[in-house]
Amino acid sequence: MFNSKETCLLSDLAIKYHSDKAPQQYHNYTPFYHELFKNRRDSVKKVFEIGIGYQEIMPIANYISGAGFYMWRDYFPNAQIYGIDIKPELMINEDRIQTFVCNQSHSWLLINLAEKLGGNFDLIVDDGSHVTEHQSISAITLVPYLSDNGIYIIEDVNEPEKVANNLKMMGIKSSIYRFDVNLKSDDILLVIGKNL
Repeated sequence: MFNSKETCLLSDLAIKYHSDKAPQQYHNYTPFYHELFKNRRDSVKKVFEIGIGYQEIMPIANYISGAGFYMWRDYFPNAQIYGIDIKPELMINEDRIQTFVCNQSHSWLLINLAEKLGGNFDLIVDDGSHVTEHQSISAITLVPYLSDNGIYIIEDVNEPEKVANNLKMMGIKSSIYRFDVNLKSDDILLVIGKNL
């Protein structure tokens, strides 16, 4: 589907903002994402990401808190970028980025926020706690809030088969994508899409 050694706009933006999502930085995700969205960049209106991130937990130097949010904002020129984290001090509220304090392990909080934002998300990315149970709860709760062509992605999945089975029990089909797992054991995505 893609060559992770090649550069792409999304990788360039990840490098610009010091996100760990690009292969040049750490994970091999941005070329994959670019292939999924390169022909729909202008039509994506709502992005929701779980986890803002901060330097102490990131595998790269010079990480900018919220790097992924800035990357998505620049990549999707017509999208509003929403996000959550449990740390109030990480909140970002600026040009087309709005974040909220919310715990991804509490489905009722996710439902309340998704309803408040009107659902219909074109992309939801879980880069939050990376806890298997939390990844399962968040996906089961938020997949119904995807737009018709929306895509839900769980990053850094340590137990992909377990999460996939949890989702399958709730009638949600998913696909597992493994990248450079020999060097980075969590370089794994779980992808859900109504039309994938």
